[in-house]
Amino acid sequence: MNIGVMCSMKNILLAFFLIVSLGGYNPAFAQEQVPVDTEASEDAASVSEDENQGEYFEISLQNVIDAMFKFNALDVEDRDIIQDYAFITECDLVRAFLPDDFKWEQVLDAVKVHIKANRENYPSRFKYHGTIKLGRYDVRSGIFYFSEDTTIDGINSIRLVTVNNDLICEKEKLRVFPKIFRAVFPAYIHLEGLPMTDKEAKILVNRMDRVDNKKRVLFVTYNMSISYVVPFVKETDFFGSIKPRYIQGKNNSAKDVRLNAKLDSIQFFEDPDRTRLLYTYNP
Repeated sequence: MNIGVMCSMKNILLAFFLIVSLGGYNPAFAQEQVPVDTEASEDAASVSEDENQGEYFEISLQNVIDAMFKFNALDVEDRDIIQDYAFITECDLVRAFLPDDFKWEQVLDAVKVHIKANRENYPSRFKYHGTIKLGRYDVRSGIFYFSEDTTIDGINSIRLVTVNNDLICEKEKLRVFPKIFRAVFPAYIHLEGLPMTDKEAKILVNRMDRVDNKKRVLFVTYNMSISYVVPFVKETDFFGSIKPRYIQGKNNSAKDVRLNAKLDSIQFFEDPDRTRLLYTYNP
């Protein structure tokens, strides 16, 4: 597995013991419509070389946050950010060292060292899985329309991750990251259905009938590339609150994280294992 895909426990522990031995420890230390982010991306970190180019990775909370580090949207020197990241990625270390204030600071330093050494290789291309249902086939247009309750029309956002206690080590409370992470596309997606001939439609219906797929469910994969992530800003004086809060830029909400993305393709499969590709939509 590529070291950029997830924070390796072996590498973290190695960095941890290196910091200890070298005296480096410093105790001071879903589908939706949303408004398109118009903040200029000229200040975005340039990520021209990606050893994972061409490969799409499964979406996880860690992978999405890794992409934010890759685009320098998160301050690696911010202790609260690093601690939140450790609460998500390093459950064994949380259980072993969180009760000890001094050793826990060493763990956070090791996590920071690991991120700095590996963030350029973190993935930024992801695949999001979902389902959709076919409605009726129109012989005049040659389109097998989607059902009215599962359309792909006017969508420019996908909810990638919704954070819950099951994703957090020991159910620790996160101080930085909100509960929702979205991919936001620059243009709306309008796709009424799948083009096919009358013969292809009949064959497809017959195959679905044979496997008792009466609802005509298809399995969908959205392939996307993150293009930019607006940096997190730390507000230390929020309506008199003594606790800081983190938001993206000056105009965004603190309730969600938005990652600007390019939709590369949408693939439609007949089976849940996604081995029988039926159609690929390229925007």
